Amino acid sequence: MTDLVVGAAGFVGRYLVEHLHREEREVVTADLSAGNHISCDICDATAVRDMIRQTRPKRVFHLAALSSVGEAARDAGAAYRVNAEGTLNVLMACRDHAPGCRLLFTSTAAVYGIAPETAMPLIEQRRPYPVEVYAASKALAETLCDLMSGDGRIRVIVTRAFNHTGPGQDNRFVVPAMAEQVARVAQGRSEPVIHAGNLDPERDFCDVREVVRAYDDLLHHGERGQTYNVCSGRTRTIRSILQDLLRLAGVDADVQSDPARERVVDLKHMVGDNTALLDAIGWAPRPMGDSTLHDIFEHAMRSESKTAL
Repeated sequence: MTDLVVGAAGFVGRYLVEHLHREEREVVTADLSAGNHISCDICDATAVRDMIRQTRPKRVFHLAALSSVGEAARDAGAAYRVNAEGTLNVLMACRDHAPGCRLLFTSTAAVYGIAPETAMPLIEQRRPYPVEVYAASKALAETLCDLMSGDGRIRVIVTRAFNHTGPGQDNRFVVPAMAEQVARVAQGRSEPVIHAGNLDPERDFCDVREVVRAYDDLLHHGERGQTYNVCSGRTRTIRSILQDLLRLAGVDADVQSDPARERVVDLKHMVGDNTALLDAIGWAPRPMGDSTLHDIFEHAMRSESKTAL
């Protein structure tokens, strides 16, 4: 049984491939960048069709995306081409050349948009109301998943992951960005000052390594046509994460507000309901703790040491 991971070179893709190999699965990987992967641009319908026809996967993890909120805002056309049109290309190719396969599409909790405190925790039945380009492109892709799987030729599961992080995540994201600054302070390469955006929001954070394990279990046990929140069901503030990074590093630093790091739209509190996930696979990711932050900080320390050479 062949597992195809589309977007295998990305942050989540790398961890998913490692997980599948540990499970001794037959894995084929594809990404825009070649490396050890099949080189495939999901915006090229012919290339996607040829890849699916050659690999004939039984299970497909579709992770490829333009995932930066800021980058999507700057180039909305690219976001829609990759996240929506690219997803359509993958769906059509699987339907026509790998009938019967199971496909997991990784959407995002950002599709829920601005929700009142009374709506927390967010459930999958809540109507999506995206308020920025990245989320809107993912919401459109979800609709395409529903349409293209309607005849039953492919079985599609949609996941809406809440915040997840881990070692090696791009520093465009909040936790590795803070860890990078803390590492510089710990190494004496910068003044003991941390520049941060809004630290008050409360978010549902998980370790990426648990998220990919949930993806694998969902593709096996999840119900066709269903959408699943992938989350811990608990929140913590961004401020608490920074405080824990400083504690783990054994350093003190002043924290200074940096408006450039703040999002235009930033909910005060966002948490998911993971009941459907628990019912499907029997477990849910734990809230992010010290072990995850320790690994992120150690990765940042190694990266900063290499930069200093």
